[in-house]
Amino acid sequence: MKKINVLISGSGSLYGVAIIESLLRSDLPLNLVACDISARTLGLYLAHQAYIVPPAHQEELYLT
Repeated sequence: MKKINVLISGSGSLYGVAIIESLLRSDLPLNLVACDISARTLGLYLAHQAYIVPPAHQEELYLT
C-alpha cells in the first residue's frame, strides 16, 4: 500500500508533538514530515523526515 505524506508544521509545539505521536501509533501507512523554525524541537526528531524552515515573517526566504 502506498504511504500517505503528512506535513506537520510547528512540530515543536505541544499540539504538534501530540499529533505526531498519535499518527505514529495509528495503523495508517504514513510518512510523517515535520517542519519547524528551530532545530531544538522534539517533533523534528519524532517524524520520519524533518526540515528547518524560516519564520513566516521572512517570506523572502521562501521565494528563493
